[in-house]
Amino acid sequence: MECILILTMVWIMIDYLIKNKIISTLLTFLTFVFGVYSALMLNIQFMPTFEPDVLVISVIWPEATAEELYESVVKPIQNEIRSLPNLITSEAKSTNGSVSISVEFKSGIDLDEAMEDMKTRVESLTLPTHIEDIKFIKPVIKEDILGLILHGPELLDELRFYAIETEEDLLTKSIDNISIYGLPDQILHINVNRHDLVSLRLDIGQIANLIQNQSNNIAIGELLTKNINVTIKSPGEIYSPSDIDKIAIKPDFQNSVIQINQIATVSLDSNPQASKIYYNGKPAVSLHINRLNKNGGHILSQVKAINQWISNDLVKFSSTIQITKYSEQWKKIYDRISILVKNGIVGCLCILVLLNVFFYRRLAFWVSLGIPISISTAIFFIYLSGGSINFLSTFALIMCLGIIVDDTIVVSEQAFANLQADMPPFEAVAKAVKFMFKPIIASSLTTVSAFIPLLVIKGLFGQILFSIPFVVICVILASIIECFIILPHHLYHSFLKKGKAQVSELRKTIDQKIHTIQFVKLEHFLNQVFSSPVLSLFSVSIILIIPFFALSQGLPRFEFFPSPPPNVLLVNTIFYPGVSEDLRLEYLFKAEKIVQKVNKNIGKPIKNTIVGLSATDPYGGEGSGGQYDPRASFILLDTVDIDQRKMTNEEIFDVLRKEMPQSDIIESQLISPIGSGPPRSDLQILIQGKDPIKLKEAANELKKALHKYKGVSNIVDNFPYGMEEYEITVKPEAQFFGISNAMISKQLQNQIHGREIQNYANLGRNVDVVVRLDKESISHIEQIEQLPIITQNNHVVTLNTVADIKVKQSFNNYNSYNGFLSVLVSAEIDRNFNNSGMLIKDLSKKAFPSIEKKYPIQFNLNEQSKYGKEALEQIKFGAVIGLFLIYAILAWSSNSFIWPFVMMLVIPFGLAGAVIGHIIMGYDMTLMSIFGMFGLTGIVINNAIILQHRFQAIQIKHPELSRRQQIIRASCQRFRSIVLTTLSTVAGLAPLMLETSLSARFLIPMAISISFGLLLANILLILVLPALMNIHRHPTQNENIDYS
Repeated sequence: MECILILTMVWIMIDYLIKNKIISTLLTFLTFVFGVYSALMLNIQFMPTFEPDVLVISVIWPEATAEELYESVVKPIQNEIRSLPNLITSEAKSTNGSVSISVEFKSGIDLDEAMEDMKTRVESLTLPTHIEDIKFIKPVIKEDILGLILHGPELLDELRFYAIETEEDLLTKSIDNISIYGLPDQILHINVNRHDLVSLRLDIGQIANLIQNQSNNIAIGELLTKNINVTIKSPGEIYSPSDIDKIAIKPDFQNSVIQINQIATVSLDSNPQASKIYYNGKPAVSLHINRLNKNGGHILSQVKAINQWISNDLVKFSSTIQITKYSEQWKKIYDRISILVKNGIVGCLCILVLLNVFFYRRLAFWVSLGIPISISTAIFFIYLSGGSINFLSTFALIMCLGIIVDDTIVVSEQAFANLQADMPPFEAVAKAVKFMFKPIIASSLTTVSAFIPLLVIKGLFGQILFSIPFVVICVILASIIECFIILPHHLYHSFLKKGKAQVSELRKTIDQKIHTIQFVKLEHFLNQVFSSPVLSLFSVSIILIIPFFALSQGLPRFEFFPSPPPNVLLVNTIFYPGVSEDLRLEYLFKAEKIVQKVNKNIGKPIKNTIVGLSATDPYGGEGSGGQYDPRASFILLDTVDIDQRKMTNEEIFDVLRKEMPQSDIIESQLISPIGSGPPRSDLQILIQGKDPIKLKEAANELKKALHKYKGVSNIVDNFPYGMEEYEITVKPEAQFFGISNAMISKQLQNQIHGREIQNYANLGRNVDVVVRLDKESISHIEQIEQLPIITQNNHVVTLNTVADIKVKQSFNNYNSYNGFLSVLVSAEIDRNFNNSGMLIKDLSKKAFPSIEKKYPIQFNLNEQSKYGKEALEQIKFGAVIGLFLIYAILAWSSNSFIWPFVMMLVIPFGLAGAVIGHIIMGYDMTLMSIFGMFGLTGIVINNAIILQHRFQAIQIKHPELSRRQQIIRASCQRFRSIVLTTLSTVAGLAPLMLETSLSARFLIPMAISISFGLLLANILLILVLPALMNIHRHPTQNENIDYS
């Protein structure tokens, strides 16, 4: 009774809306106003906002080696956190002086709570006392906007002031984040000569203590009397190099005072353990502008602020200072969104042309108006939910272009058919809206049901791709509002105008042709189908079998998530340990000149080249996670946009590999793009074991095996050899004189690395004051052996007399995965020749067994499928949930438990069409293809619902007809709406499918899945479903009201 009352109220409301011009016009106006306002207020960003479920433990122990840190820090910490709740993996990397442990948890947990738990466990450990700092960090995700290179002067120190000034100025312009790269911290060195140590019989630590005692500010206190009100202190702190000369020290066993300038020289140096960059052969500083992914600002607004600052404020700098922009990632965001919007507009025009073929012009206009109305409403919903305009949300809107008009087409086509049956305009519209109310609600719910499982995918990919199903659901909701609240009056108004207008001869001819196809030729064809049902079912079965057979044979290939090709390329060079900075720079400048020469010969696709020394990451500036690596370097190639040049990245790589200079100081050299997608190489194979030497040998064998495969390049491992390591052990006889390992180690640390005594501020940056042995005293290994060691009795002995020195080969870093020593072998794959799935399959048969037999190691492929496996497992579960929801909605719609199975048989044909589409278009299947198939599952059902609903209505209205006649009549009457909804969806996506831009290439598989799947499914719908409907006989219990 309540349902009938609600339905009656809905019918009354629909009748009222049909005739009410004010509500329809006002809502149309408001949707555009709110839509435009929301679009202007929404953040523009590259990717949707996401937060990885990762925490990082950072440990600093400057004097420790990578091996020492692995044994005494990494092992105990990973063992302790192994039992953390919801832990997935812990990956550790120890290098000389530091450790970074990345801990990943299951999606959806409280990271703050996990942080506290992890912190408590780590702090309960007894770790080495020499550890300087332990930090627990929640990583901040940043999006690259652009880089600014400051260059011009010959010396880096001339750039320091301007780089810091630029950073401070830009941060006042609402820029989210700036990473400064190539600007090392300064250190004020007090360099003591070795001979003075011997003559004074003092070690560096003792001298540092004496200087520190003379260089502190000491607050004495306040003096408050009737006549005096003052604060008294004894100043002595160092604020500049000149302050050092004023300091005098007096050792306990010396009779005279010694001025520091008598025993030491003072120098203000850049931190030697920091990366450097060069532009045009001169020192340079890079400021990389980033947008914070979470709570960050509008990208285009930040770019505008930067450009205004360059135009207006740069003039205050010296004329020698120049600024060059590079890696302008914001253009990629702007261009990609522009590509999608352009395709969206073309898709709208295609739909408009299509509607004009099937409907008269005024009706076609009102139907197509549903597109901007629904998009505006959806954008408003996105704004209310805190969403953003990004690459994926924009694509989802364009993907919905065809879906948007499905509801309005179905209602409009039914109303138009009613009008052609000589119904009055009001009655034609009212009966169409009411008759189509239930099937449209059902079809909308099935589409939503197909996308809902994609909303609950967890993990990194789930967060990134969440916006696609969310936007689609917003659009479907907006489409329902437009279809039942705004459209009815527009149809009524259009029909009234049509009655007064004269129909053109062309329109009459088109309508006649459509009527002939719909009710004469189709009826004749369906009669033939019914005459040979077995042959028809056999034919479509063959069509269904072929694509699934192709899948079993590896066609099309599957690539989980290929990244769009970036415009920034890198030439990464790893030098052998011990190569001097001068030799490294000499090689890099030579290589840069060759790159510039090659660039001229191939049409200048490279705009800028930047040389980086002692680092592999051009965006890892000091203070932003970049790590110093004395063996590494890069040449950054800032190229023209991939769509505006003739050469692909792979072609540029091939040319450069042939031309790059060879040298015996180079261990390895890779030429590769900087990735712009999820952070993984194409191929990642983890090797685990206990013996580092055997691990390295196994990794080398695997690399040799990979070199045999076509299309595989940039094969590297993350376990490089390091510098020679000198192990110093106290001689037994020396221990009798009180000399211990700890004493020697402490004195050597102070002599080589120095002893920090204080720091002061300069240009807003800390400058450490460090006492050390001068460089001339430790420039050769022979001098190291002769370093003075001060005994407890102030006697001086040389290092080689009290200690043995052994030389051994070390590793540059140690890597651990879930507590096991590991090596990661990675490579890039040219998808024109190979893909990761095929490669892993072949390696598992050939290379893996032979290497595991030879070495005590095991292969772990978790890294290769780390995100893909998790996502695909959830997608499988989501597919089951989606199919169940679709079945439940169809059961409600058809009032039957059997009809849903009949209608759902169209789904496999849609999936078959998606597979055929990928083969025809020459695309690999990807995660986006699977997303498209989910959407397709909901969309292909829609026309089956409409057809079945019409069939049930005809059963009620014309019981005198045979079942065969009822089915044929239903198919003929719904033919125009089925064709029109199918073609409108395909037309909306066709421009994107045919898009030649490589930037949009990774989204095209989703469009292919929907378009080809819908085409094949709806062609076969006319053949298969009528035959199955004829087989299935179900007593109809539909509504008794006649709306047709």
